[in-house]
Amino acid sequence: MKIIYTDGSYCWKNNIRKIGKIAYKIGNKKVQVKEIEMPEVENLKQYSNLFELKAIIEALKETKAKKVLLFTDSQVVYWWVKRRENDLGRISQLHYELKNQVDKLQDKIKFEIRWIPRDKNLAGIFLENL
Repeated sequence: MKIIYTDGSYCWKNNIRKIGKIAYKIGNKKVQVKEIEMPEVENLKQYSNLFELKAIIEALKETKAKKVLLFTDSQVVYWWVKRRENDLGRISQLHYELKNQVDKLQDKIKFEIRWIPRDKNLAGIFLENL
């Protein structure tokens, strides 16, 4: 079973573009960090969960493992992924699209998701120290 740590964060650039970073650590490999841009979502002030979902997607796409134990420090994303339900509350269409990508990957890769505190998340610690 492959162990993966994921994290995502965002920052404002130019007050209009939603730029963030995602990080993931697969097994013994170095932490991978990518800067990505999310599309503007009307009336959305908090983009963190979008980047958290994107980190999970990118890590699962990259792994060759058939069984994965995935760690995240986002309690919200943990529950969304664990329950595999599409009732995510009052959120954007983009949240649903990313969550559906995770669900499709979950159909291909057997994975268990667990929540861990921020100070135990190897991807989060790396991202925090950039």
